[in-house]
Amino acid sequence: MLNEFQKYTASPEFQELLHRYEKSREEDVPCFMEIDDIIDIAEYYHSIEAFDDAEAAADYCHKLYPDDDSALLFKARMALIDYGDYKKAEELYDALPEKNDSIELAYVYGEILVCKNRVEEAEKYLREKYEAVQHRYEEYLHRKENSVDSYGDEDEDEEDYEDMCESLNHFPLDIAMMYSDHGLPDYAEQWLSMSPEDVEDMEFEYWETWGRIYHMQERFKEAIVAWNNALDIDAYSFSVWIHLCDAQYQEGLIDDAIQSAEFAQAISVNDPQPNMFLGALHLENNDPKRGVAEFLKTIEKSGYDVAVMIRVGIAFYELGYLQAARNMMEMIKKPFEDMDIMSECPPIVQEIIDKCNSSDEESKVKESKV
Repeated sequence: MLNEFQKYTASPEFQELLHRYEKSREEDVPCFMEIDDIIDIAEYYHSIEAFDDAEAAADYCHKLYPDDDSALLFKARMALIDYGDYKKAEELYDALPEKNDSIELAYVYGEILVCKNRVEEAEKYLREKYEAVQHRYEEYLHRKENSVDSYGDEDEDEEDYEDMCESLNHFPLDIAMMYSDHGLPDYAEQWLSMSPEDVEDMEFEYWETWGRIYHMQERFKEAIVAWNNALDIDAYSFSVWIHLCDAQYQEGLIDDAIQSAEFAQAISVNDPQPNMFLGALHLENNDPKRGVAEFLKTIEKSGYDVAVMIRVGIAFYELGYLQAARNMMEMIKKPFEDMDIMSECPPIVQEIIDKCNSSDEESKVKESKV
């Protein structure tokens, strides 16, 4: 299911703007466009993970409109979200031509503080900014209702206040998502509790964020409800299916978890995560052969992975396929031996090898059937 921004970027209107922009960049000629249009192009590039192109579009926007803060704010958020570089974000923030009271600006500075482990300071700052903008908007509504004369004054630009209202609706969810990204579910919960469920175009993000909060708090039953609500909006979210699978596993709902992992696998056939989950789930469900098969698929997709290979080796041993188990554990052990760092090799590796070596001949016959 496409969200509103995806629908817009797929529209003929946006595609024409994108074509004009890309042609001008190829020909190195000016292309005068509105600020919002260039930022939309930067956002589009960002959405398809073309980060260099996204930054280039933001740089071009700043070149055309050096007194506007949109481009620098966009790059600052990229520095935080995509590169985890709060120092770069802080440099961009400091370079803003004018600090104002916008919520967008507050968001960036608040996240910079969080990245610097000044969480309480960030929380105080964000609350004050949010409440100040909320107070300004409430005053505007009061004046609009009670003083017709003031309506239409320069200071009472209705469009500005409509933008302010939209920002107020989005801000608690944005902050909750930010705190979730930084592993701070309790702060995220406080902000998300202030957010309306029907934030325009962000209903999926609303439920996804509740899912992440509950998951981090190990409230798995509530997480399952939230993840399912998110899937009601977007049934093709790989990440949500994986998280739902894990929450169901934590609650002992093995069959449900297997089904969720299979849905995730159908959505992203080359991703090894569903196979990893399915391997563990089938073992949990007393179906070791299927578990091993899924672990082997995980190895195929992810390459040499010690954790996965150990699980496979243990599964082979539990099945009685001793030579296969020994071969897997020896394969894990060899790089540690070659680098003379056997002390770092997980003890279970040698333990399984020793158990295989001391097993009787009957078990050796059984494993030869693998």
